[in-house]
Amino acid sequence: MSIAENVLPQEEKERFSLIKIILALFGIITIRIFLDNLIYPTTDGYFLPMERFIQEPLYFFSVFFSFSLLMRFFTKESFRSIFSFLIKIFLFVLLIPLLDLALSGKVPDATQYLHIEANNFFTTFIQVINPFYGQGITIGQHIGSFFIFASIAWFIYKKTSSVFRGLISAFFSYIILFLYAILPSIITFFSIKPTSIDPVVHYNTAQAPALETYYFILKQSWLMHMAKSSGTLIFNIDILHEILMSYVFWILIVVQAIIILFISSRHLWKVLMGNFPILRAAYWFFISATGIGLSYKLFGDLNLQNPANFLALVVFFILCAINLWFAVFINDAEDIEIDKVSNPERPIVKKEISEQELKVTQTCLLLLIVFGTLTMNRAAGFLLIVAQGVYYIYSARPLRLKRHFLFSSILIGIASVSVAMASFFLVSPDQHVSTFPIKAILIIGIAYALLSNLKDIKDYEGDKKENMRTLPVVFGLEKSKYIIAALCSLVLIVVPLILELRSMLFVSIFASLFLFFLFIRKNYQEKYIFLVIFVYIITLFLMII
Repeated sequence: MSIAENVLPQEEKERFSLIKIILALFGIITIRIFLDNLIYPTTDGYFLPMERFIQEPLYFFSVFFSFSLLMRFFTKESFRSIFSFLIKIFLFVLLIPLLDLALSGKVPDATQYLHIEANNFFTTFIQVINPFYGQGITIGQHIGSFFIFASIAWFIYKKTSSVFRGLISAFFSYIILFLYAILPSIITFFSIKPTSIDPVVHYNTAQAPALETYYFILKQSWLMHMAKSSGTLIFNIDILHEILMSYVFWILIVVQAIIILFISSRHLWKVLMGNFPILRAAYWFFISATGIGLSYKLFGDLNLQNPANFLALVVFFILCAINLWFAVFINDAEDIEIDKVSNPERPIVKKEISEQELKVTQTCLLLLIVFGTLTMNRAAGFLLIVAQGVYYIYSARPLRLKRHFLFSSILIGIASVSVAMASFFLVSPDQHVSTFPIKAILIIGIAYALLSNLKDIKDYEGDKKENMRTLPVVFGLEKSKYIIAALCSLVLIVVPLILELRSMLFVSIFASLFLFFLFIRKNYQEKYIFLVIFVYIITLFLMII
């Protein structure tokens, strides 16, 4: 009642901290997982699988964001106010297993998703309201959800003085949880139906077709490769299901976080997007596409029509972008003095973003990276960690190995190889390390190591002031332009020769000559050089596949 009477006390508004909200939600989720282990044990009696420990926090965070956006839509209140209230009523999720224990005792594998056919959607939508419906939805879940719906409705009523808005918000809250409950069925709506039926799956006649399709998706997906990467061919279909749901929830969190940021602070959104390295992200995507292309060339069909594979690819590419974004923030924080000379438009230099905002942004990106990486198979996840680790020792003190062009080039080459291998092992049916071609490691590593030096030209003045031993600083700006142009041209010509793509030589020679012109022209502009290399890589990639 104290929450209802004081929707958000003034002193809590003053002490608000997004990091504390995140930690509080983690605390609630941790206790809930502990209760789930005790009250909803697996049939074999062991602790819940590791994949559940990844999926469950992602589920609750995604639901938290969904309710937050719903409350924002009906009230136009600040997310500061909404988060501070919603974190309190999320304590009701701890009540759910306790109620089930009191009413039903321990129930093995009690919590399940609903597998429904498209033509039964509205029927199930009405039936689930019944607290005795069953089918994986417990009485405790019904009661706990009712308290949450009622609390949200009360908050909206207090803020808008509208009974109608309060009641309709409770209805939409139910819709949100219902959609989360039928996510596997939503995935099956966009998939190809299996031609054969597995009788083992049919433990429930009403749900059999949708469940069979869902299991077919899992069995035909890249998720099956995860068993191989762990050194065993034994797999558990429920574990694959947990991973697929983790993909969905992680994507939902990213999308909803972007919407919340855009709504709550247009200024911060503009600053952060202005600092997003679009060109570098494009190159990372092409490096990733190279790894995927190699797997396609070695093993054939990638089966991208499978929804599980498509979602895995979406998670991977978003994760690459966030990894790169996080690395840029670390690099910018270390390069403030250099950027004051070479890149004065950077947000940190112009102080368009406060230290607190930067800290919160980096923390949120790091959490997304950690959970996104945990959804990947062992090989892909580890290789992404390698790439992030390389960029850290490249940028940050005390090592800051970018201070010398030789170490800088080697590290960027290693990071590029790591990203290509990560995408390769995401899709490859053969998870042995030796499967990735040595020739590809040499080409990608050396090519990107040499090409990486061109970024140092525009930073010449700042690097010189900070005594960074880049090629332009060591050899002089004008001479280094010829050196870097020669290195880039060498890469463009040698790569198709190694790959035996004779038809690519004309393109390579033309691109090399054009690059020389762009490097030595009086009005040097890096974006045109990147564009030429960008077009070259696309052409090369299309010829390879």
